[in-house]
Amino acid sequence: MMFPLLEYVDSLISTGAIPYNSQDVAKARLSLLRPTHMVDYAMDIYRELHGQESDIPEEMILQKKAVLEKLEHLKADNGCKAFDDLCNNQDLRVSLETESI
Repeated sequence: MMFPLLEYVDSLISTGAIPYNSQDVAKARLSLLRPTHMVDYAMDIYRELHGQESDIPEEMILQKKAVLEKLEHLKADNGCKAFDDLCNNQDLRVSLETESI
């Protein structure tokens, strides 16, 4: 719940409504993201702070690899496979979309 709040604060900074530093807010978002599995978002914020051409720290690259490996393991697990199949069922998605129209 902190991410939307920090993004709102960042929008207030960009309009000049509050006198905080946008870099400080980005650092706060990054520190909140580090222990999560939202690695791509953390990498985006890291680049926002350090420049788009900056090298991503090795720890973030390793964390992303671990998250993707865990995701693959969960997809292979019988308990999550059924849910993944349901989410990726294109026929069901199309039928639900046409029903809502």
